[in-house]
Amino acid sequence: MTLKYPDAKLAKTLPAASEGSVYDLCFDKEVGRWKNWLKLDSADTAPINPKTSFLDIMVTTIDTVRYACLFDLLVDHGKHVLFAGPTGTGKTVYIQAALDKKDKSKVRSIMSTFSAQTNANAVQDIIDSKLDKRRKGVFGPPVGFERAVVFVDDLNMPSLEEYGAQPPIELVRCVLGLSQILPTVSSPCVTIYRALLVTLTSTVVY
Repeated sequence: MTLKYPDAKLAKTLPAASEGSVYDLCFDKEVGRWKNWLKLDSADTAPINPKTSFLDIMVTTIDTVRYACLFDLLVDHGKHVLFAGPTGTGKTVYIQAALDKKDKSKVRSIMSTFSAQTNANAVQDIIDSKLDKRRKGVFGPPVGFERAVVFVDDLNMPSLEEYGAQPPIELVRCVLGLSQILPTVSSPCVTIYRALLVTLTSTVVY
C-alpha cells in the first residue's frame, strides 16, 4: 500500500540516529520535520543575567523545555496535569515558571501545598475560597477568566488515616475523573467548572 501525503514536506525522511533518541526530538508541524527540543523558538537559551539572584536561576535544559511544552499543550486544551519525580529535581520551579508565562487576564492561578496535616476539609476550603460560585452547586474561575488552574504541590504528603486511605487525595481524584466533589452529610455535590488541577507528587528512589 502506498501512502499519499497531503503535502510533500511531510514525506521527508526521519531524523538520523545521531540526532538523539525519540525523547530528544519533537515534530514541528510548521516546517514538517523533526527538531531537537532546544531548537524550538520557545526554548530560552539566552545567557543568564549576572545580576539574577542565585535562587531565581533556572538553567534551560532539554527537560525544562520538554516539560514546559507538554504542560502548555495540556493546559491550553483543558486537560488536568500530574507531574511525578524524585524530590529536589525542580518540579515546582518548572510549573511556577510555566504558570507565570500564562496570560494573567485569561488564566487565574491558584497555589496550594499539601502537608502531612492536610485533611479533606482543607481541599474543600480551597474550592470554597479560591473559586467563585457560579450557581448552586457549581464553582468555577472568577468572571472574566477563561479558566482557573489550581496548582497542588506535594500531592503525596497527606497522612494515612486509620484504614490506610488518604481522603484529600480521594477528593482530588474525584475532581480529576468526574469534575465533581461527591456529596457528604454536611455538604452537597459540587461541580467544578473550567478549573484544571496541576498536581506534583514525589516518587521514592531506592
